[in-house]
Amino acid sequence: MNFKESYEIITVPEQGIEIIWDHFHQNPDFFERIAYVYQALKSEMKTYEAVEVSMIYNKISVLCSLELVQQVKAHLKKSIDQSSGHKIESVHWKIPVFYESEIAKDYAHLEEKLQLTRTEIKELHQSRTYTIYGIGFLPGFLYMGELNEKLNISRKLNPDLHIESGSVGITGAQTGVYTVNSPGGWHIIGHCPIPFFNPSSENPAWAKPGDVVSFFEIDKNTYELIKIQVETTVFDIKEYLNDSI
Repeated sequence: MNFKESYEIITVPEQGIEIIWDHFHQNPDFFERIAYVYQALKSEMKTYEAVEVSMIYNKISVLCSLELVQQVKAHLKKSIDQSSGHKIESVHWKIPVFYESEIAKDYAHLEEKLQLTRTEIKELHQSRTYTIYGIGFLPGFLYMGELNEKLNISRKLNPDLHIESGSVGITGAQTGVYTVNSPGGWHIIGHCPIPFFNPSSENPAWAKPGDVVSFFEIDKNTYELIKIQVETTVFDIKEYLNDSI
């Protein structure tokens, strides 16, 4: 089969994403030809003998031969119709950030490029609830989006050679927290005292794709207190579990 000569892209509407993804798991007979599962920042792709279904952010695209297009369209429509209102179980995490940390060294550059004050940048970062799109690049690193459009900025042309674990960064339409010391090109606006990755834990990365995260500002005293809790193993991530959504 030659995809270069014969293919079509089908895009499922945003409201169907969780329905379709859940349907993949509940209907193995239809998807019995699954060969591989790919997971990456922008996509979760199912590869078939003659069909590819890829989930990109809030859309699902299907690439297949023309003779299979109608079959795939019908199946996806049926999945949405039959599962109307269904949602995959997700949780909402409320995560503290010390925006005044000395680690947050990129405000001057951001203020110039975005034409926003430091206060406006902090408020805009806290104004959204972010969906976790995927985990990658570093162990437990959560790719979260989308940022308020006013905060959209490209990666640094010259990445930093050392970004400290816990640094909260932004780039493009996304935000994330560095889980280990690492080079990186994201713009750093604060520091989170909560560990996002613990290899000795039963669940090293406590959040999962599909969960949502919101950030709130803390002062230096609260920041130092949480750090002490983490260091003395008194800390419990469940304290920051807001609710079920």
